[in-house]
Amino acid sequence: LKWPSHGSARGARAHGGLLASRAMAPQQPRLAFGVSERSATVVHDVFNVVCVAILNLLNIMNWRHDAASWSSLQLFDGAEAWAERWVGEYHEIFVAATFSYMLADTVFLFVLPQCVKIPGPIVVHHVFAIMAMAVPWCHGATHGYTLGVFMLADINTMFLILRKFLLRRPKAELLPQIALSVVSACFYATWGVIRLVLFPIWLFTISGSEWAAAWRRTGAPLNLFLVMPLANVFAVYLNFKWTWDLLSGMLRRSRAPPPPLEL
Repeated sequence: LKWPSHGSARGARAHGGLLASRAMAPQQPRLAFGVSERSATVVHDVFNVVCVAILNLLNIMNWRHDAASWSSLQLFDGAEAWAERWVGEYHEIFVAATFSYMLADTVFLFVLPQCVKIPGPIVVHHVFAIMAMAVPWCHGATHGYTLGVFMLADINTMFLILRKFLLRRPKAELLPQIALSVVSACFYATWGVIRLVLFPIWLFTISGSEWAAAWRRTGAPLNLFLVMPLANVFAVYLNFKWTWDLLSGMLRRSRAPPPPLEL
């Protein structure tokens, strides 16, 4: 038998220490297809801003544009009032485009999950949204307005993505900073009005009432329109969860100690 020399023993100990340090070191997350988080985020944001802009345009094209239709707008307008404002001239295109976007964005999140911090809730949101689209898809002539109403949230989504783009610009650039102030104001305003006020109201005035009306027509509580309050409840939950995440993040940043001064 050949006993190991002191050098080989020291080498073994050093090798063991190296393995131990590697084991204790924090593991870097594996990135899908080797794409960095920043690159994946930028590509995802560009994809979203283009798609959301098209969807917003299609949505606007399907509503009435005369002042008389909107002069009587009230906070607690029900299904009948909103349905009267809906023209639906491009309804089929709007439904197909919305479905294609939801499906494509879901695939995007599965292929490059590093493009967002937490992809799970967004995927579930898209699944619920696609389920709810069964109502305007099957009853477009009478209930196409339901898609237009709830897709108004994409106005806020547009400001969200534009704000992310502007936040990446250098703070020394004056014009982007002015645009950031305007876009941020629109983002927070539409977030509060649409997501935190209108969505909970629509749960009762539109989703709940349409489901109850279908229940009366069919005599069955388990009908197609049940997907509307279910999707609406989940959307309200996500909106308030994201609001909490937004406010808690702002609170943490305000409490963070200032960076040390460089001498």
